[in-house]
Amino acid sequence: MDLRENIRRLRKAKGLTQVALAKAAKLSSVKMIEKRGSASMASLEAIAKALGCEVSDLVANNKSTVRRKAS
Repeated sequence: MDLRENIRRLRKAKGLTQVALAKAAKLSSVKMIEKRGSASMASLEAIAKALGCEVSDLVANNKSTVRRKAS
């Protein structure tokens, strides 16, 4: 599974819509993350917290891109 599939699967298992997950994660949207399969580490951390899992659960077997914030 890739990042998109993992987020979608975990979100649906919690009974959350994309809008509800975005609100819980304090993000403007998760739609593009599920569509593109790319997110910043900060977004992944927020999504993982909202889903009650670890970032590693989101990126397990991942072929998608995790964007690191420039220092």
